[in-house]
Formats: sequence, C-alpha cells, structure tokens
Amino acid sequence: MGTHLSQIEDLLFKSVVALTLFVLALYSIKTVLSDCTIFSKVNCQSEQNEFIALEKEISRIKQQISSVKDSQSSLECKEIDTASSSDNQSTKIDSSLWAQGNLEVLNGCWNLDWDYTLREAGTNKIVGVTSWDVCFKPGSEIGVQTLLFEDGANCVEQPIRGEFKNINDQSKLYLDDSKDVDCNLGRVVFQRRMECELIQNGDYAECAISTLQRDGSWSDFQANGVRLSRKRN
Repeated sequence: MGTHLSQIEDLLFKSVVALTLFVLALYSIKTVLSDCTIFSKVNCQSEQNEFIALEKEISRIKQQISSVKDSQSSLECKEIDTASSSDNQSTKIDSSLWAQGNLEVLNGCWNLDWDYTLREAGTNKIVGVTSWDVCFKPGSEIGVQTLLFEDGANCVEQPIRGEFKNINDQSKLYLDDSKDVDCNLGRVVFQRRMECELIQNGDYAECAISTLQRDGSWSDFQANGVRLSRKRN
C-alpha cells in the first residue's frame, strides 16, 4: 500500500510540473501570435497548430490528474499495529519447550501477579505487595526474585528454584523459594512453593501456591493463586 501511494504522489508531482511547463509554453506562444501579421501568415499558422496541440495535451493531463485524485480518494489505508503484534508474540510462552520440561523456556524475566498481602507475624499488620518479578539465566534452574511492598520494604535478588515435573502426562512447573526470603527492614517472607500449569494459548501459567508454616507444615495449595507471565521488554 505504501509503494502504491508513493507512485501516485510521484505521478501527481510530475503532472503538476508538466502542466506548469505547458502553461509557460502557452504564454510564450500567445505572445508570439500577438505579433503575427499578413506577412508571416505561414509561420503563424504553424504556431497556431502547435498552440491547439498544446491545449489538447493540457486537457489530457488535467483529466489524468483528476482520475488519479479520484482513485487516491477511494483508497482505504488501514494501519497495522506491528509493534503490538510483535510484543504479543514475544510475550508468548513456548508451549513446546514447556511440554518437554525444557528449562530453556524459563530464560528471561517474569511477572507473578497476585492480589498479594502479607501479615507480619509480630504485629499482625497487613502489607500489600506492589510487584513480584523473577528472572532466570539460560538453562539455569536457579533464578532470582524481587518483591516490592507498599510500605517501601523490598526483597532484592533472592533465590528461587524452578523445575519441571510430569504429572499425569502433563508437564508442570514447580517454583520453590528454597528458604525463607530475606528482605530489608528486618522483614522475612516464609518459604513458598508453587505448582504452575500453562494455559492453552500460552499467554500465561496459572499457579497454585503453598506456604511453609512455623510449625514446619505446609499450607494447602491455593488454586490459581498466582499468574505467571513473561515480562515485556
């Protein structure tokens, strides 16, 4: 479509230039004809014929310009959001690698979305989490995670382990803090485990989550508690 519009614009430009040149030529011929006398009848007749031919050519160019304008006005140009398409493609999770249990699928950074709040053990204060990111290097099962809290506390580049297990012929990703997560301001997040299942279109994975209790037991898995998706660049 862009090439066609460029050709149309080029044709219009050339036509306008040609029309301008013909008008100048017409003006010159009229000037010459005004000096025609009975003594130069033959020359005047030749110039009059040329003048008629120029008028016909000008008329033809005008019709051509009009036709080109009409065809251009009838064109419908639709913008293609290539950036959006590219972004959507890049954030898809490779379902083939996931099904194989290949750790290469974890390469890069991820968002973990959750309506996530923590209760401080000593004060029972409820604190919200504003973001939770995880990053893995190529082929590595050990990644780093960063959590940011509403009150300004943070847990930066804390370890997290990822591995795939085949459960009932279905490949699932298991994420494990491996230990309690250390944060600043003296805060600690009790160790968590997640079991993640890729949804059909590969946009994200739904993860059930369980937390280590202070008595050494694990809480029941909270189904679909966390959504795991690729982080946009």
